[in-house]
Amino acid sequence: MPLRCVGCGNPIANTTERIVVNGAHEHDCVNPADVAYRIGCFRQAPGVVEAGNAISRYSWFRGFAWRLALCNRCGAHLGWAFVATAYTHFYGLILKRLTTEH
Repeated sequence: MPLRCVGCGNPIANTTERIVVNGAHEHDCVNPADVAYRIGCFRQAPGVVEAGNAISRYSWFRGFAWRLALCNRCGAHLGWAFVATAYTHFYGLILKRLTTEH
């Protein structure tokens, strides 16, 4: 089932791409500005574009650097791309910014 950007309806990821990272698919995370997010982990997210340089500081997943993940249609911030190597990566997407509605 496709998950879409709540802002523009663009297909972002598919529910079949859900993965478990550190023992769970969903994670409650808080950034340094004390903003809380509930994210889901996905193997692929073809509807996002990654932005910015990969940053290791403040990563919620040890050994992974992060970049912003934006909707490739409207530019909304949908989460983060996490990368450890060229072959090890996943997407942490903000669940309330995704919908199954079209």
